[in-house]
Amino acid sequence: MTGFAVSSACQCARQLVSKVRAIIRTGSSIIDKGDLRLIRGHLVVQLKQGPDLALFTQPGVLFRLGLWLTEVLRDRVSGANISRRSKKKSLPLILACLDEQGRTYLVIGLNESIDFGDVRKK
Repeated sequence: MTGFAVSSACQCARQLVSKVRAIIRTGSSIIDKGDLRLIRGHLVVQLKQGPDLALFTQPGVLFRLGLWLTEVLRDRVSGANISRRSKKKSLPLILACLDEQGRTYLVIGLNESIDFGDVRKK
């Protein structure tokens, strides 16, 4: 490998580490502040401010935050009982991030599973 390739790889690794730290920092803040809201059977998180707000306007990074939150919340938030006879149903997670430059929101939705590895077949 050339010196340029090594420095480029190191720069990419630093950017990746900073993104992972931002995801953990923001996810922990969401949980600690109680920014999760239950609205009509959906868990909703709205990101409006913070030091990493511009980073989460990228769909991939916001998606990774959603995956991190679903993993962490699996133990903390129980599913909702739809009726007396049915099993617990997982709650979908909706993340919305404000893009201050375009004054728009980037919105993604994820379906949680109550148990790790829970897969539903149709």
